[in-house]
Amino acid sequence: MRLSLSPACAPPSALRALPLALCAACAADTGFSNKAEPEEVQEGAGEIEVSPAVLEIADVPWNPPIDTSGLIEVSNLGTSTLQVYGFSLVENPTTELSPEGVLFLEEVGELDLAPGASREVVVVARLKEPVEVVGRLKVSSGDSDERDVFVEVRVSPEGGVDSGG
Repeated sequence: MRLSLSPACAPPSALRALPLALCAACAADTGFSNKAEPEEVQEGAGEIEVSPAVLEIADVPWNPPIDTSGLIEVSNLGTSTLQVYGFSLVENPTTELSPEGVLFLEEVGELDLAPGASREVVVVARLKEPVEVVGRLKVSSGDSDERDVFVEVRVSPEGGVDSGG
């Protein structure tokens, strides 16, 4: 395809500037730039720590059921920002009266933790009968040494478990 301008519709100075304008328009397509590349965040430079390793939620009222919470803390011990991709219950125990599970998580979404920063996350237990249960929570992050960290969650009812004896 050839582009031409009639000398009758454009002044001679515009014709001289045309090749320059076309060249400038093409420069954006080359991908070359004299600007410095943005510094990439090094994945794995953040270091995750999750505590406690075992979360005990004890004395959970079950008659009537009252939500009882416990906290886990996610910290960045590294020297660069740590991306925390998400929290999930990989084992959520069910019971006859709680087929949906007895554990629930605060909705947190993704987090960016600065070096030395930490964030608490709420884990909720709801028992509808006097049973002890154990679940597992997974925290996924950009820590190259430890992508997934697991926390055991132990729940016990108020008044203990009736052994029927």
